[in-house]
Amino acid sequence: MTRTLDSAVLLTREGVGHGSYGINSCVNKAVDAALLHGTRPADGTVCKTDTPATTRPLVPAKR
Repeated sequence: MTRTLDSAVLLTREGVGHGSYGINSCVNKAVDAALLHGTRPADGTVCKTDTPATTRPLVPAKR
């Protein structure tokens, strides 16, 4: 995609699962900066996971 859009940059989040915005502080900051201020992250930026990766579903604690 970055090769077909002149203004595109690649932002990668390491981890499992679908979606990144709202679950990763690094991605949140990069997307907010791009949308609110027009500041794009450096091409090839890699966001590390905030929490240990797991493929197990999130199960709410019993009350």
